[in-house]
Amino acid sequence: MSNPKTGFILYFDSAPILAQLSPEQRGWLLSALFQYADRAWREPGVTQEDVLLFYPQLTPQSRTAFGFLASTIARD
Repeated sequence: MSNPKTGFILYFDSAPILAQLSPEQRGWLLSALFQYADRAWREPGVTQEDVLLFYPQLTPQSRTAFGFLASTIARD
């Protein structure tokens, strides 16, 4: 952990995806993304599914959005 991560990026082109979710779902989604981003650099083997286990409140649409956004976090 010689290079601790202090954040992650959400891109403006993700706004339409987020806008389709209810405020409650956006909140759960952002919570899951924060957890994923933090764990991804601390635990290189962590998967999206590992994080989603902690968020059963996410609807199928929100889970799909998570997959898309988490992939961009992992890429960047």
